[in-house]
Amino acid sequence: MVPPVFPETVRAGFMRVASLLEEAFDHIGQGVRKENHGFAPFLLIRRYLMVLGLLYLAFYYFLKSPKDFEKSVSGAANAGGDTDSIAAMTGTLSGAYNGINSIPNKFMSNLENGK
Repeated sequence: MVPPVFPETVRAGFMRVASLLEEAFDHIGQGVRKENHGFAPFLLIRRYLMVLGLLYLAFYYFLKSPKDFEKSVSGAANAGGDTDSIAAMTGTLSGAYNGINSIPNKFMSNLENGK
């Protein structure tokens, strides 16, 4: 399935994330040169790239059903792979976009401080 074309605001958000990651990689590189950690930067970069991939999937499932919190999160939770992380990020995007009232009570009632 081909992801939808992202609106300009989402594209701008991705560009900002990419810029922050680039900055983080610079800091990692400086720290590694100072402390001589050997192959540590490659492991850290792999983790950052994995997170970026998960974020992309979260945006994908959110944008498939931007007005339907449950459909977005359920789709992400059933995607395969690191589903808990993808679903958590998707829920965050949907909740921020649609507001807390868009989150179904059945999801809220099981939270520690849910109402």
